[in-house]
Amino acid sequence: MAERTSDEPVPEVDEQRYRRRVRRSTVAIIAVVLLAGAAFAGRAAFAAHARSQVDISLGPARLTCADLPDGSPGTTPGGAAVIGAGMECRLPVRITNHGRSPVALGDLRLPGVGPGTGGAVRATGLDPNPHPERLASGPANGGAQPPEALFALDRTLAPGETLRFDVIFHHNADGCAPQGWRLGLARSPQVEVRSLGLGGTRTVRGEPVPFWSATDVNDC
Repeated sequence: MAERTSDEPVPEVDEQRYRRRVRRSTVAIIAVVLLAGAAFAGRAAFAAHARSQVDISLGPARLTCADLPDGSPGTTPGGAAVIGAGMECRLPVRITNHGRSPVALGDLRLPGVGPGTGGAVRATGLDPNPHPERLASGPANGGAQPPEALFALDRTLAPGETLRFDVIFHHNADGCAPQGWRLGLARSPQVEVRSLGLGGTRTVRGEPVPFWSATDVNDC
């Protein structure tokens, strides 16, 4: 049987078969892409719903502070923490999973009260604290200490489970607060929540947590 040379035309029947194969392959690829997209969309929707069932709240007491070293009350009659040397306050936090699937808790963030803050209030720890404080620094911010407080929770929260802890606040000796200055921690703390490997941030509900400076702290 003679072999076909490269100069001979391709028979029409071979060309038609080739086109059919290309069409079938294209249809198969499109089907796979659509199925993969639908699967990811379903996974993302499930994960988003699971995260939405995580509630972060404060209380039952919103903020408790020890008396200052001079004997004056640590909070105002309106419930604001008094900023000053020796200040020590506790903010009770509750994280509850109201959903039907477990979720993973990552970092707890409190913007504006980290080790690099210029203000007179700093979040210094959790009680109980499952992990040592983890600070974010590096080339992105020149290696400087960040203005946010960052704590690692790193645990799984089962359906119906509640995690309770206190955020501890102290006076920041390197920061300042002019007399009459008020700090309201709005939308804080924030918690990274992951489900099926997909993450998002949940924020505390409720009014801002108030701090108030009765005197000029550190000569602002």
